[in-house]
Amino acid sequence: MKVALIGFGYWGKIIYKNLKNINEIKEIKICDPLFAGQKIDGVDEVIDSNYYDYDVDYVFVVVPAKCHKSVVEHFLRNDTHVFCEKPLCLNVDDVNYLYQISKSTGKILFVDWIFTFNDQINLIKQHYEIGTFGEIKSIEMNRLNFGPIRYDVNACWDLASHDVSIVQYIFDNQYPNKIDWINYKRNHLGNQDDTSVGVLQYDKFDCIINVSWQYGSKFRKCVFEFEKGFLIWDDGNKKITFNGKQIDLLKKETSPLENSIKQFIKSSSSGNLPYNQKSLTENITKIFL
Repeated sequence: MKVALIGFGYWGKIIYKNLKNINEIKEIKICDPLFAGQKIDGVDEVIDSNYYDYDVDYVFVVVPAKCHKSVVEHFLRNDTHVFCEKPLCLNVDDVNYLYQISKSTGKILFVDWIFTFNDQINLIKQHYEIGTFGEIKSIEMNRLNFGPIRYDVNACWDLASHDVSIVQYIFDNQYPNKIDWINYKRNHLGNQDDTSVGVLQYDKFDCIINVSWQYGSKFRKCVFEFEKGFLIWDDGNKKITFNGKQIDLLKKETSPLENSIKQFIKSSSSGNLPYNQKSLTENITKIFL
C-alpha cells in the first residue's frame, strides 16, 4: 500500500504518526513546500515540493482549506482514494463538484469528521437511538482553548464545525430551521476571527455553540438536555454523566483518528462511505454559509 501525505503542518504530523503504525503501508510520500528536501526529526521520508507525479493508492490532504479543491480533484482524477481534513470546501458548489468527480472516477472521497469516530460520541448516539434519554430538548456546546491558531479559516470553521458535525451525526442529520453566527476577535491583531457563538434552531430543539482559540485554558464540555434528564459530556476528562451517574464504555477507548483512517481504508475496499457522509458534509457546509 502506497500513501501520500499532502501537508506537513500541525495536523499533518499527527496523521503521519498514525500512518506509520499501519503495517500495510509500505511507502509514505510527503509533500510540503515549506519543508522540501528536509528530513525532520522522527520522519523517515524526504519531503517533496510537489505531488504531480505521485503514483499512490491513497492520499491524505492536510493543506489550507482554500487549496482542498484543487488537491483533492487532482488525486481523484489520478485514480487515488482521498482522505481530506475538514472542512472539505468553504462552499457547497465546490463540495458537490468534488463528490461528482468521486462518483465518476469510482474513487472514495472521505472527509475526516473525526468526532463521528469518537467512541464516546457513538455511545451517546447509541443510547439516544434506543430511547435511553428520551427526546432531545436543548444542547449547549463549548470548545474553548488557547490555540492552535489557523490562518486559512476562522474559529467558526475550525472549531464549531466539530460541534456541528456532532449534532448532525447524533440527531440524524436534521437541518436547522434558523442559523445565527456571531464571529469576532478576542485578539484584535489576529488574522482571523478567533471566537464564535452560534445558535442553531431545529424543529424540536435548539443548540448553542461557543468556541474560541483565544481562551485562557482548555474547556471542552457539552450539555444535552433530554426529556429524561441532563447528559454532560466532558471531553477534556473523557467522561459522560446522565443525571449525575457516569456512563462508561464497554470496551477500551480507541483513537478517533485511528478509527477514521481505518474506516477510510475499509471504505475504499467496499466502495461505500460510512453513514451518509456526503449528505453530512453538504449540510455542515451550508450551516456555515
